[in-house]
Amino acid sequence: MIHKAVLKEEILHFIQLKKGEWYLDATLGSGLVSQSMLVLGANVIAIDCDETSLKLATDQIQKQNYPGVFVPIEGNFRDVKEILNKIEKPMLSGVLFDLGISSDQLEDPQKGLSFLSDGKLDMRIDSALNVTAEDLVNGLGYKELVKMFINYGEVIYPQLVAKAITNYRKNKLIQSTTELADIIRRAYGSKWHRTIHPATQVFMALRIAVNDELNNLRIALTDVINVPNGYPRL
Repeated sequence: MIHKAVLKEEILHFIQLKKGEWYLDATLGSGLVSQSMLVLGANVIAIDCDETSLKLATDQIQKQNYPGVFVPIEGNFRDVKEILNKIEKPMLSGVLFDLGISSDQLEDPQKGLSFLSDGKLDMRIDSALNVTAEDLVNGLGYKELVKMFINYGEVIYPQLVAKAITNYRKNKLIQSTTELADIIRRAYGSKWHRTIHPATQVFMALRIAVNDELNNLRIALTDVINVPNGYPRL
């Protein structure tokens, strides 16, 4: 599947793009929003911690002859302060944080982000991270699992899921996406009445925890406002 940027026109409208000025795309992803900015003559610094996404997007952009300047950087947006200081670019006129994951990442079984295909319980967007979803599922205690499911996924009946996981792993470690999804499905049983798959919120909670997404965002939002070369419009 080819990823499509959601709300691209709305993003361009609210960022009030100006030709020749510098903008930061803190989550490059497929690069579609950055390309739209470059087409209009803006200069874009783009960050992504997913090496594969960064390479694919950069290769696509560099094939075009856009009027704007494109500067791709592999890294996590939590390090935006250090990144911007190192490259010493002019004052930013706007910053974009397009949070979440792309459909390309979701459909990659190697990343283990989806229960729709069988894959290892990884969930790391940045492959350099040490902790995987498998580590959390098999290593956290019952209370820690419940807390994670509530804080990061607003999981319904998190105690049911945590109990099912801790009981299951007494006999066998949980290693695959479909294995975990089946444990969750059976844990809810007839109690599940929503249209979405019962594993949806659990998988989201695990992904956020593995990649420390909320803490990274807190750090990035604070630092990007206080970069010494300007005060970007968010």
